[in-house]
Amino acid sequence: MYELKSRVRYSEVDENERLSLFAMINYFQDCCTQQSEDLGYGVRYLKDRGLAWYLVSWQIEIGRAPVLGERIRVTTELNMEGFYGARNFDILTEDGTRLVHAHSIWIFMNTVKGIPVRIPEEMENYGYNTSLHSNKDNRRIPLPEGMTEAEPVLISRSFLDTNHHMNNGQYVRIAEQLLPEGSTILSFRAEYKKEVLQGAHLYPRYIKDGDLFTVALADEAGKPYASVEFRLKEG
Repeated sequence: MYELKSRVRYSEVDENERLSLFAMINYFQDCCTQQSEDLGYGVRYLKDRGLAWYLVSWQIEIGRAPVLGERIRVTTELNMEGFYGARNFDILTEDGTRLVHAHSIWIFMNTVKGIPVRIPEEMENYGYNTSLHSNKDNRRIPLPEGMTEAEPVLISRSFLDTNHHMNNGQYVRIAEQLLPEGSTILSFRAEYKKEVLQGAHLYPRYIKDGDLFTVALADEAGKPYASVEFRLKEG
């Protein structure tokens, strides 16, 4: 297990002084990236070899969002199987109480050829947790009929990450803007289908059904780049 300690900053909270979902995802990405950097398999190591981790899906359960100024511990553990990596994350209080739990699936890619490749044996010093499984069958998010169209979003350079495509958290940020005002998110799922490059337009569609709010972020032809599902607190 790898741990990152922090304190919730003003720049990370929403209008209710709670850690935003976008900031949570950034913490998860920072935690696993720092682990990779510490082990010698960070951004530069991967770039030099034409390799990268691409996110396939998130599943996040929010018991309580940390609040402004709260000291937190972000932890991660990993298992690798063939092309895939399964990562769990937790956000804990200082005394170890779990506030947020996340499960994610990643695929190891050759960025030159654009194909998945097996994870090298040399990466075994991550310290696998073999109790983690990919749960690839649970990542699918169905898109209901009758979704409402929202305004297109132009992907500018500020949306990009070191892989030169839109950062995982930015999909969530766009989708979250469509939620009804005052919404409290209890859980969140995302399924990533294809990368988004600078200059592309996203065409969001959304629908609310009870406590579920589903968003499709699609291309002009309606083919999703990503599907997102929020479970909201009712009442």
